Amino acid sequence: MQIISNFTSSQDNFLDGRQRWASKSALEANNSVIMPNGFRAFCVSEGKWYKLSTSNPKNFATYTWTEDISAVDAELQSITQQDMDALFEDEEEQNP
Repeated sequence: MQIISNFTSSQDNFLDGRQRWASKSALEANNSVIMPNGFRAFCVSEGKWYKLSTSNPKNFATYTWTEDISAVDAELQSITQQDMDALFEDEEEQNP
């Protein structure tokens, strides 16, 4: 990852160790690591990010994890086959 022309980082770990979990079931079984509302965690076995919803971060029984689909992913999922066909039609018209 290059941030500025004179600075690169080859970091393999998350900045916050609480972000990486082996699985969603391990994440949901957590009863020792306090996380704030809105916290995002990555589950390796699922290969997905999850977002925490809680009214009381100190009460693990209030933790609810839902799959976190970023704005980019949501936009990509909303693209239809009709959108893709129209895109290629535009390219064909520009490059006969």
